[in-house]
Amino acid sequence: MFKQALVPLALVFSVALVAPAHADTISVGDWVRMSDAPGANAPNGGGAFTVTGPSDSWVSFCLEATETINFSQDFYVAGISDAAMGGGPGYSAGTGGDPLDLRTKAIYHRYRSGTSGWSGADVQLAIWFIEQEVFGVTNGVVSWANMNAASHDFGGYQVKVMNLRTGPNGRDSQDQLMMQPVPEPVSLLLLGTGLASVAIARRRKVA
Repeated sequence: MFKQALVPLALVFSVALVAPAHADTISVGDWVRMSDAPGANAPNGGGAFTVTGPSDSWVSFCLEATETINFSQDFYVAGISDAAMGGGPGYSAGTGGDPLDLRTKAIYHRYRSGTSGWSGADVQLAIWFIEQEVFGVTNGVVSWANMNAASHDFGGYQVKVMNLRTGPNGRDSQDQLMMQPVPEPVSLLLLGTGLASVAIARRRKVA
């Protein structure tokens, strides 16, 4: 009975762990390296950036205009969260960081979809402006976000913040954006059902 229960559980895990094609494959504890991406001509050294991890790479933007990044070293992924954890006027130590604005999430998701037509520099400036890192930005990206962010369809994805440090106990660096799939309720239900089946099988075996 116990061996038979393992088969559906394996299927459950395969369903629950399948991610959309352009979800970013990265975990806390991984190391990444940054480089300029095409269109990386924002003032003050901003993005777009290319993030390269152990098995994946993607285009990202930084959230903190006052933090720095060094292309000649690797950075430690200290967290994957909904907030920037160091630097910038919205950050206050001990408060859980500077929460990511919905407009920033919508801008980043649309840019990653490849349908926006925006330059990387314009996106970076818009993100900094929305996150209150710079002032006086009035480009089309900001206008679009103000009008459309509340109704934007994320298509099963969630935009997260990759919190970077120079090492496990190092200093904070420029936090970056990334995308993950939203867990599907059906998959989570199946996962719970599969685990329950294993627990029942174990009890029967002991009995």
